[in-house]
Amino acid sequence: MSDPTWDTSKENFQPLKKGRDARMMEELSGMRHSERADKIREERSAFWDAIANYDGEDPLEVWVRFIKWTEQTFTSGGRETELLPLLERCTRELQEVPRYKDDARYLRIWVKYA
Repeated sequence: MSDPTWDTSKENFQPLKKGRDARMMEELSGMRHSERADKIREERSAFWDAIANYDGEDPLEVWVRFIKWTEQTFTSGGRETELLPLLERCTRELQEVPRYKDDARYLRIWVKYA
C-alpha cells in the first residue's frame, strides 16, 4: 500500500478500538463524493433488505455486520447520525429474543449503544 490517498486526511477519522479496514478506507477516499454517496446508499439499502428478508437462524449476525460496516464507512462523526439509530433499532428489535440474553455479540451492541 504505497502512498494511500486517505493518509493525507487521516486526522478526520475517528479511531475505533479494533482499528479500521485500510483497504476500505483507501477505496472510499479515492472516490468522488457522488460515487461514494451512491455506493454507501446502495450498501446501506442492501443491509436493510437483508435484515427485512432474513430467513435464517441468527438475525443478529446481519445486524453485527451492518454495525461494523457503519463504523468503518462513517469515519468522521457518523456516530450520532448513523450508528446510534442503528444500535437503538437493533437492541429494540432483538430485546425479546431469549437466545440473545446471554450472547456476547448482543451485549457488545448494548455497550456501544450506552
